[in-house]
Amino acid sequence: ASDELYSFVESDRNCKLCWETYIGQEVYRLLLIDFFFDVISTWLNQSLRNGISRLKCSRKISFLGSKAEFVVSKNVINLVYTQALIWIGAFFGPLIPLVGSFQLLLVYYAKRGSLVLNCRPPSRTYLASRTSIFFLLLLLIILFVCLVPVGYAIVEIQPSALCGPFRGLDSIYDAVRNEINNAPNWLRVILHYIGSAAVVVPLIVFLCLLTFYYSSKSRAYKASIRTLEDQLQMKGEDIKKLYEAANKQILELQRKKRLSREMS
Repeated sequence: ASDELYSFVESDRNCKLCWETYIGQEVYRLLLIDFFFDVISTWLNQSLRNGISRLKCSRKISFLGSKAEFVVSKNVINLVYTQALIWIGAFFGPLIPLVGSFQLLLVYYAKRGSLVLNCRPPSRTYLASRTSIFFLLLLLIILFVCLVPVGYAIVEIQPSALCGPFRGLDSIYDAVRNEINNAPNWLRVILHYIGSAAVVVPLIVFLCLLTFYYSSKSRAYKASIRTLEDQLQMKGEDIKKLYEAANKQILELQRKKRLSREMS
């Protein structure tokens, strides 16, 4: 019994030393918890409110049980959270992107069914152009936030000594360094040149200029859109004035015909 207890404690200690596996398991667990809570809360809350809204017992019950509103921003933020988990765990668990994609597919169909059966349209309309840009920017920020801990783990933290393909190294990035050092001489020269300031600095300047170009182009498009909207508004006012003038002329002609008939 003591030998079995010792082996159990030793195996538990060794598992804790494999921190990469532990992070992957935690991300798997978070994905599963997020999936079940998202689907269950969506169907339970919205179905319950839809069922109560069908009751006509009293105003109070009808008020409390009004149909749930489908909030686009809330659902998109849930998707961004799931995507962040996938990005963080992809390095530590190779199957996490596959599991996350399957989860997003199931969540989509579950929320689509609940939307069709239990939800009412949102009271606030969302412009697709503005909201898509905002959500893409939010996704980009989350991507950089997720890259920070993964990059720190790759560069600074020592890999597990008992498991993983990087055991025995001071850092995971040492494997990349070793591969570069063992590469052919011509490939080593190319890689060192790509990582030098002669390439990195012009690339950064080019990206900044490209960003400035597209931002200027976007501002020009917005200004032209505002100009077209003003022109459409002016044309609408002109058409309205012409319609009013034509209506007055028609009324005047009808009045003159009536007078001529009365005089005759």
